[in-house]
Amino acid sequence: MTTATKNTHFFADSQHQANIAAALAHRIEVAQANRDSRLLSLLEREKQQLEAWSHSTPRLHGGQRIQQWLQAIRQQWRQRSQLQVKLTQDADGNRWWYAHDPRTGKTLYAESAADVMCWIEEHRLGT
Repeated sequence: MTTATKNTHFFADSQHQANIAAALAHRIEVAQANRDSRLLSLLEREKQQLEAWSHSTPRLHGGQRIQQWLQAIRQQWRQRSQLQVKLTQDADGNRWWYAHDPRTGKTLYAESAADVMCWIEEHRLGT
């Protein structure tokens, strides 16, 4: 690859990143205007990922960067679609179990881990 071709690819990559960042900034503004905290949280995470991706150490060629980007998207998708179970504590110090299955949209708040396990088994979640 010639130097001119490399410079063209670098410019295209930089321009592409700038376009993505501008679109993301607009989406964040809209989410803020609509007071959509859930969407805003997701967009902020996306912004962090974009920043990390743009600062990645090796300068990869287009095909390699696309492969890397697709792999990161697949990994994120798998993580987001997994059953989530967390022990949380409210302002009064009460402990609650929170379980959410993104694939079905089902959510449970329970007082015990045993209740969460029964709910998971009953609904056949996380399989």
